[in-house]
Amino acid sequence: MTAKQFFKSTAFKCIVTLFSILLVCGVFLTIMYGFLEVTDEEKFARAVQKIYGKSVKTEEIKLDGLKTSFDYSSVDEAYKVLDDGNYLVKVTGKEGFGGSVTCWVVVIMGEDGDSNPSIDGIMKIVIDSAPGESYISKISQGALDSLASKAEYGKELEGGYKHGSQQKGDDYISTGASYSMRAISNCVNGAMEFVAGYALGIVNADFFADNGFEYLEMINNKKTSYTTSDNVVTYSIETTGNSPAGAFTITVKVGEDGVITEYTITEDGSTATDYSDKVFKDYVGKNADWFKSVIGADGTDNSNANYGGNGIQTGATRSNYLCLYAGLFATANYQKALETPYTGGNA
Repeated sequence: MTAKQFFKSTAFKCIVTLFSILLVCGVFLTIMYGFLEVTDEEKFARAVQKIYGKSVKTEEIKLDGLKTSFDYSSVDEAYKVLDDGNYLVKVTGKEGFGGSVTCWVVVIMGEDGDSNPSIDGIMKIVIDSAPGESYISKISQGALDSLASKAEYGKELEGGYKHGSQQKGDDYISTGASYSMRAISNCVNGAMEFVAGYALGIVNADFFADNGFEYLEMINNKKTSYTTSDNVVTYSIETTGNSPAGAFTITVKVGEDGVITEYTITEDGSTATDYSDKVFKDYVGKNADWFKSVIGADGTDNSNANYGGNGIQTGATRSNYLCLYAGLFATANYQKALETPYTGGNA
């Protein structure tokens, strides 16, 4: 077939027609995408409509220079709602099942307004996105409303599992998506903490880090405190979780020469009774050097390599590591605690 014959052939006409259709469709889709694309402003308007059921006037809060990153959450956007004086905060909470959950949270401000503001709770929680959460559809708006009703400023909300564990939180709501509820609870806690810093001028300073205390990585500084009397430091320590082990709450007394005189586990974070039975508790008489010989001079050896030589069973490695770390924190910081009156606000 010659070139002239090809250009006159049915095959060529079909190719031209097909390309024409593709070109028209491409142009059409490009135009329609422009019409259908949802802008950030439209997304925000939809979120407000879902929360309030109507349009409200808001004032955007510029986040530059503000504290927006917290232990288990981060603030993405924030607005003051001019209609009611509350704060609308978009927060991403960590510790979900497969990642994070992003929510819109309305923080209720007290009746005294700007002259003497206070945080009176949470009005509404709406899920914005949860890309890694397989069971997010199990969480109803009713469950979110119930979670909002449990929120209280100054108290950590725990509507799902506790941090780093599969233990039910103090505010647990059964949904079939306990990890996601934990992340959502973290959103709420982050929103209140942000508003406390921005609107109330309250910054939860890290007392222990600011005062040069050591071995803080596995310590929940917001739930840890101490008192001193006659050269004895009595610590109330809450560890972080060490999944699958949950947080431990421990009372430790440290006396002369930084030696433990009392060590009592008041809340066991072990995942089951058979693990709890393997948690080492014989810490009286131990000092910082002993703890370092087990978990390393920097406290980061979370293996069980040195357990056997120190009489520690190896069946609850993660739980035992938390208890050892708490002991190291208490003994290594004994002199610092004697010299530094506790003012962290958790006592």
